[in-house]
Amino acid sequence: MLRTFCFFLLFSCSSLIASEEAHDPRPKIRFKMEVAENELASLDLKRENIYSSMVTKLVQNQIFVHESEKNPMLVLRLKTIEVSGDQTVGFVQLAFFEEAELKRNKSTIWAMTWSQGTLLTAAKRDFAAQASKTLDLMIASFATEFHKAFVIIE
Repeated sequence: MLRTFCFFLLFSCSSLIASEEAHDPRPKIRFKMEVAENELASLDLKRENIYSSMVTKLVQNQIFVHESEKNPMLVLRLKTIEVSGDQTVGFVQLAFFEEAELKRNKSTIWAMTWSQGTLLTAAKRDFAAQASKTLDLMIASFATEFHKAFVIIE
């Protein structure tokens, strides 16, 4: 009896959460990282920490991450090279992709509709901090533009 009740309660809660997500008017995006593991390791960074930090920053800017194929996608790209002993040069980009329809044949593609990128040069020990500051500015800029385009009317 208790098992049946627990299963029913779990099923009911799952259904309620799914129903709330379906009717939640807040704008949602997917978030993807294009970063080579070996580059992260050389900078003593972890993918999970970067992902968690980025999602937190997006939520603080009222942009919610929900991994659904129907949501537009924000991509973080990071590419680094070590130039000399302690110097690292890196390219950091945030790019936003939305579904778009081509006029010529009415096909649907993912199109980049917003992007910011920058080159960073820093000592290896300072690169993560510099990249984090840069991403804070990029997310703030993205959030401003995102909220202009995705206005919620209640």
